[in-house]
Amino acid sequence: MLDLGNVVFSLNFAPFEFWFRKTISGKCEEKIEAFWGIYAEYEGGNFGDRDFLDRIRNDLESSFEDRDFIANWNTCWEHDMPGLDAWLDRIVGSLPICVLSNTNGIHMECFLRKKKVLQRFDRLFLSHELRCRKPELDIYERVREELDVPPSSILFFDDRSENVEGAREAGWEAEIFVGIEESASRLEEHLRKNR
Repeated sequence: MLDLGNVVFSLNFAPFEFWFRKTISGKCEEKIEAFWGIYAEYEGGNFGDRDFLDRIRNDLESSFEDRDFIANWNTCWEHDMPGLDAWLDRIVGSLPICVLSNTNGIHMECFLRKKKVLQRFDRLFLSHELRCRKPELDIYERVREELDVPPSSILFFDDRSENVEGAREAGWEAEIFVGIEESASRLEEHLRKNR
């Protein structure tokens, strides 16, 4: 089980924030902080794409065209992680490979069109569809139920320590992602242990 941001793709919100700051007036830092709060609700499935754009525009007194926001919002995803394709070549088909990510409808619409690597995963578990986010215990329990496997049989890689801790609290094996080679080694160890 892999996270998307900084595990499957590199993630960088700086270009988006640079653009977004130009669309707001007044207390910029407060509005940036409020943006991330609204985003957390959106990512958790509390409302859809249209409501997200409207709340950003209205609540934060931001001026933008939807297409400009979407184009800039989708700049945060950069390249696939080096070595990912080769690793997937070795493991796809030999065991289920899934994604568990805190994400949203706007990003996923773009990723599913542009990121062909997503077709290599057996399942995509996405926070906005599950209506809960990592590191909430509920998301790990719901994924485990969907997979119908013992929690300890799931090995999860994420770049954020709080998400790794949440997975461990749910009984999963979980590791901070530091690179493909380290993850491949940890996966081999996990498979040996669970045979």
